[in-house]
Amino acid sequence: MTRIALVGLGHIGRVHVAALSQIEGLELAAGCDHDPSLAAVLPEGTPFFSSHEKLFAAGGFDTVVVATPNRAHNAIAMDALAAGYHVIVEKPAASTLEELDALERLAAKQGRHVYYAFHAASAFEVDTLVAHLAEQGAQYGPITAFTSRFYDPYIDAQGGLVPHAQSLDDCWSDSGVNALSVLDRLVPLETLRPTFRRQSGEQRLPPGVLSASVGFRFPVLGQDGSGFGLIDTAWDQGLNYKATTLYFGHTGWRIEANHSEQTVTLWSPHGQATVLCQFQGERLLNHYLGLFADYKQRVNANLSMNADAAHRVHAKLFEGMNR
Repeated sequence: MTRIALVGLGHIGRVHVAALSQIEGLELAAGCDHDPSLAAVLPEGTPFFSSHEKLFAAGGFDTVVVATPNRAHNAIAMDALAAGYHVIVEKPAASTLEELDALERLAAKQGRHVYYAFHAASAFEVDTLVAHLAEQGAQYGPITAFTSRFYDPYIDAQGGLVPHAQSLDDCWSDSGVNALSVLDRLVPLETLRPTFRRQSGEQRLPPGVLSASVGFRFPVLGQDGSGFGLIDTAWDQGLNYKATTLYFGHTGWRIEANHSEQTVTLWSPHGQATVLCQFQGERLLNHYLGLFADYKQRVNANLSMNADAAHRVHAKLFEGMNR
C-alpha cells in the first residue's frame, strides 16, 4: 500500500480524491490547503493541515501530490523532496528546464522519485489511439500533419477569468502542456521545430494571454520540415473542446482522438468514418484513474518514472512560449 498526501484541494484536488478512492493499492492519508473550507473535500476522518510545512512535519505517508496553483508546483515539489517524500507533481512542473533539472537532481540525492502528472496523456482514448497505431499504423503511412486543439471556457460575463483559471497562469502554459503530453505519445517531440506563434492578450495585462497558437515543422521520410503541426489553445472562445487529429497525407487516412467526447474516430481516404471507441464517465476522473494506475504500476514493478517525457514536453512548451 502506497500512502498519498494531497497538497492543494481545489479543482483538481477534488478529482484526485475521487480517483484515489478507486485505485487499489493507493491510499489517501492526508491533505492540506490554505482554505480551511476545503477540508470538506477529504473523506471523513482524513487528517487536514493548513500548510504543506505542517503536513510534511506530521508525516505518515509515502508520496506527495502537488496540486497547487501552477506557479507553486516547483517550489512545493522541491520542499516535499527535501522532506524525504516521493512526489507526483501537476503540470507544468517548472517554468524553466533548469528548474526541472533541479527537481531530478534533488530526487536523486534524496533517493526519491518524481512522477509528472500529465493527465491528458493518460486518457483512455489516448491509450486506445496509441495501441491502434502500434497494431495498424503501418497501413496509413507516416504522419504528415497534426492539429491539437485545447479550448476551455474560462472567461466570465465581465470579461475576466473565472476563479479556477486565475491560478493557471495562461492558456498556453496550462493547455499547451496537455497537448504536448498527448503528442509525445504519438510523434517524436524532439523533431518538432516551432515556426510561428500568435496570441491574443498579454501576460502582464489582465486577464492575460487568452489564446495562443504555435505552428511546428517536422521531417517526414527524411524530408526536413515537410510535416506541419498546429497546437491551438484558447480560453476566450466559450468552448469546452479538446481534440488531437493526425493526418496521413500520403495515403489520405485521418484519425482523431476527441478528448471531450472520449472517442477515437478513423476516416478513410474516401471520407468514411469509423468510431473505434467511446468511453463513458467523467473525463477528468478517467484521466486520473489512468494516471494513478500508471503510477502504481511503476512503483510496484520498480520501473523508472516519466522524467524523459517531462523533459521533452517542457522543452517544447518553453520553445513555443518564447517563439
